[in-house]
Amino acid sequence: MKGLINKSEYREIEVDRFTTGIKRPFQDVVTVSGGVETRIKYAGYRQLFLAYIPDLSNPLISLVNIPVATSDIQTNTGVIHVLNRPKHNFGFNTDRFIEEVIAAGIKPASP
Repeated sequence: MKGLINKSEYREIEVDRFTTGIKRPFQDVVTVSGGVETRIKYAGYRQLFLAYIPDLSNPLISLVNIPVATSDIQTNTGVIHVLNRPKHNFGFNTDRFIEEVIAAGIKPASP
């Protein structure tokens, strides 16, 4: 991605809202005294994921999500976000690649 894009500039999607139907931008947290605080935006652990969308006409189907190991590393030439790649081939479908190679008639090199 070109440009200096920090973590705060990526659009957030609350994944739990897809299944729980929560419509509020905040979550409820029970205080030590037993009261309920409804204005806490985030509580607890949060994991950042970047998503590759293979079909833009169906953006919520077949998402390839990859966890971000660390983000916003500032360098002289840009911003680095380290992806936890062992979990995915981000944006690359190995099976499809092999099928396209075979369909194109590409053969292994002869010894």
